[in-house]
Amino acid sequence: MPKYQTVCCKINHERSTRPSVLSALKEQGTVLAVATGKGRGGLDRLLDQSQLRHFFSATRTSIVKALSRYAASVA
Repeated sequence: MPKYQTVCCKINHERSTRPSVLSALKEQGTVLAVATGKGRGGLDRLLDQSQLRHFFSATRTSIVKALSRYAASVA
C-alpha cells in the first residue's frame, strides 16, 4: 500500500467514532449511512480496516455521482 494511503487510513482510524456509539445508535434503530468524496476503493479499505462496515446500511462515494451524471449526459 502506498505510504499516503497507510497514513490516511491510520489517521482516519484513530479519529473514527467509537464503535460503542455506533452500536448504541444501531440498537436504537437508527439507520446509518456514509457519504464521502473518497473513491469506492478508499471507502471500502477504510471500512474493512476499521471493522466498522457492519454498522452502515448504505454507502455512497463521489464515483457514483460522477457516473450517474455521465449516464444522464449520454442518454
